[in-house]
Amino acid sequence: MTIAILALIGTLEAVVLLWRIRSANQHSPTNSAAATFATCTLRIAFVGAGAHAYLTDANPTLAIAAYATPAAAVTWWVHRGIAKRTAIQERRTDFGA
Repeated sequence: MTIAILALIGTLEAVVLLWRIRSANQHSPTNSAAATFATCTLRIAFVGAGAHAYLTDANPTLAIAAYATPAAAVTWWVHRGIAKRTAIQERRTDFGA
């Protein structure tokens, strides 16, 4: 159960971090503050779940992989979408020039 919680936290943290970055780039102080609060809350949850995994003798490698793998996959997926949109917008701009 703890491993599943770590995977969920890793996924949520990746989404929230990207939300935080986009909010900061769009100059939205309220969204940036909310995303920062959510990031901090998830990090505290991660420490709690990680400590629980350690105290229950869970495999540390599995715990780290459960946290990091979903976070990396979500980050890759979102940035891939951003890169595709950017490329499409650049092609439209080049075509109109």
